[in-house]
This record gives sequence, C-alpha cells and structure tokens, in this order.
Amino acid sequence: MKRLLKKLFKSTAAQILAGRLIGMYTALAQVTASVTEENAHYPKAYWDADKPVIVAVWHGRLLLMPCFFAHCPHTVHALISAHRDGRLVSYAAQWHGIKTVQGSSTRGGAGAVKALLRLAKAGETLFITPDGPKGPRMHAQDGVLEIARMSGLPILPVSISTSAGKQVKSWDRFLIARPFSRVRIVWGEPMVIPRDSTDINALRTELEARMTAAQNAADDATGRPHTEPAA
Repeated sequence: MKRLLKKLFKSTAAQILAGRLIGMYTALAQVTASVTEENAHYPKAYWDADKPVIVAVWHGRLLLMPCFFAHCPHTVHALISAHRDGRLVSYAAQWHGIKTVQGSSTRGGAGAVKALLRLAKAGETLFITPDGPKGPRMHAQDGVLEIARMSGLPILPVSISTSAGKQVKSWDRFLIARPFSRVRIVWGEPMVIPRDSTDINALRTELEARMTAAQNAADDATGRPHTEPAA
C-alpha cells in the first residue's frame, strides 16, 4: 500500500489535488482561528512604505504561512523545493495567491537565486524557510543570507504557533493547526545584511537566534512546548 501511494503521488494530477486539499484545510484553519500578532510594527513599517522584505520562518511552521501576509501589499514569492513534497506545498500556496520559485541548495539552487534576485529588484516580497527542504532542523543555510546581502532586502524573522494542533515526528517537527484554535504570530527584529559582509558564520548564528526566539515566544503564548533545534 505504501509503495502504491508513493507511486500515485508521483503523478501531477494527484499532487495538484492533494495540494488544493491542503490549501483548503489551511484556509479553514486560518479563517476559524483567533489570530493575534506580536511586534506587527516591524512588517507594517515596510509594507506601509511599500517596501519589500524577505520573510523567514522555520520549515516546521510552514503550514499557516498565509497568515503572515494578510496585510502585505506585494505579491509574495516563496522559495519551495523542487522535490515532490515541495510541489505539494507549491500547489497549496497557489490556493492563497502565493507564487512560488522552485529550487533549493541541492536542486536548481543557482537558477532560484537569480529568479529571487530579479523579483526583489522588481519590488516583490520573498518568503524563505532557511532550514528547508531537508534540514537540519532550525539551522539556517547560507542561501537566505546571500540573497539578503545581494538584494539589500531586510530579513524579517517570524514564527507562528497554535493552541490546538498536532506536531508530526518529521525532521522539522511539522506543526499542523486545528481549526478554531488560538494562533499567535511573533515577528522578530529585522536583520539587514551589509553587502560587504564577510563573517557569514556570525550572521547565521544571529539569524538563527532571532528566528528561534520568535518561535519560542509564539509557543509560550499558546502553551506549546518549545521545539529544539537538531543536534
């Protein structure tokens, strides 16, 4: 049965159907949720001025990403893996009007970076999961820092948590929100990467700290235990 399902989900039609079902479930969870935000002034300052940003969240909190962009004036472009699972996320994101660029550090990376830089230059907001598509969990890859450095866009760390939902035992500890739950969004302080930056390790450590602090604060607000980074 497992092999049959795996074969079935290789088909484009099955992926589109599954992606749309995920999108519909996300929409249901979003519209029935009681959503509150902390530090919403960070994105508001940029979006009120019609300035694009790079929104960064850990992969495990990807499901409710449409909640982040309720007040964004731009088209949002998300970097999504070209893997089968990434295509499911892509079809789900399209349900919410979020466009996707396929690529990662292992597949189509160079082309994806070029596409994102063109979109940044055109004034579009970008969405990236720095530990995706395969981890390690809550450890940032260099791609988001390089895109921020070359584009000049600030990185806005953000996270989300829910009072009711299931955390899957996947590599990213993926959180699935239930409808009619309390949802908390926490934004971190924007991080600008100077174009002449050379200490990438220090920048990565700082970004990870800001993203994890936002996630922990969101979990505290909803009574959920913290998710620890991979060893």
